[in-house]
Amino acid sequence: MLNKKPQLSNDTDLQSPIKLKPILCKFQPSIWINLPKSYQRKTQELISCIAAGKPYTCLGGVRVKCNRLLIRFRVGRNHRLIFLRRKNHHEFLLFNRQEYEKNFHRIN
Repeated sequence: MLNKKPQLSNDTDLQSPIKLKPILCKFQPSIWINLPKSYQRKTQELISCIAAGKPYTCLGGVRVKCNRLLIRFRVGRNHRLIFLRRKNHHEFLLFNRQEYEKNFHRIN
């Protein structure tokens, strides 16, 4: 019976820090202030889960059909959290539903 542990080619790879991209949250203060506390918590949890590397599909995220770079999360009935993967950073935007429908075509 063999009880050998698998050998790693380079043990230093496990100890090197993971380079995380900066996260930018661009929320209009008026939308954030008027957002109920439970939805504020949900928004913060979504952002922290994405930052931790959890797949957006497990969190209810959906790609926008007309712009595949955008990932949309529903935050309550009237708000949408938009996730953009940029080359140098990740960006989150929070919209009320009406503003989202009016403005999401402009985000590139």
